Amino acid sequence: MPQNQTYSVSQLSKLAGISIRTLHYYDEINLLKPIRRSDNGYRVYGNDHLVRLQQILVYRALDFTTDKIKEMLHDENFDVFSALENQKRLLLKRQQNIKSMIKGLEASMNNIKSQNNIDVLYEGTPKEDLDRWDAIAREREGNEKIDAHRQLFSKLSDEKTQELKRQGENLNLKIASSFGKKITSGEVQSVVKEYHDYMVLSHSWISDNDKEIDAKAFKDFAISVVEHTDKKEAFESLQEGLAEYFSEAMIYYCDNSLC
Repeated sequence: MPQNQTYSVSQLSKLAGISIRTLHYYDEINLLKPIRRSDNGYRVYGNDHLVRLQQILVYRALDFTTDKIKEMLHDENFDVFSALENQKRLLLKRQQNIKSMIKGLEASMNNIKSQNNIDVLYEGTPKEDLDRWDAIAREREGNEKIDAHRQLFSKLSDEKTQELKRQGENLNLKIASSFGKKITSGEVQSVVKEYHDYMVLSHSWISDNDKEIDAKAFKDFAISVVEHTDKKEAFESLQEGLAEYFSEAMIYYCDNSLC
């Protein structure tokens, strides 16, 4: 920028993004005094004014009062470069604080979104059952792991949440109606396949992990349906005795169709 560059009030106002009224006010309180042209008395600003105005605006953004800014800028020991360094340091600190606040807001938004989606997916299940299953899972897996898993549900859009709910409800009816039939039958194994496909779909929608739900993972889940109280109770809430029955059906499917 040319050293002898000058700006009118309106030009500086547009350049700095502030009102002409503000520049007039800074002139009145002796915070930013322009040069007065001798021929017409109009206010004129130079590059030094531009640098000073930049400092004023930064300090204002950092919540310094006008009086405090005036005191600092009028200090006979005031050094422009040192002031710029200090402003940079303060802005970086403010930036970090803002990032932390944004992160906190996002975490709160994700918690709300996750809970809303979980409420939709488990609509109709008594709250006391959900709370008990959650407590059992936390005791077994730890809060950190369960919280991380619950956060995954924030990734679901409303449309995908409703789709998973619809598919889940249909599957629950099919699983309950299959109870008592031969687990090796095509009818039962077809239901197990649908359940596996449902798990794969939900996993792909909520997880960043590309690892598929292979035979081992599905078999581990099948075993956990009997061994883990929360999962067992969830199946038993559909039909008494269903947990062990469907676990065996899933294990058979793993050994004969997913191998």
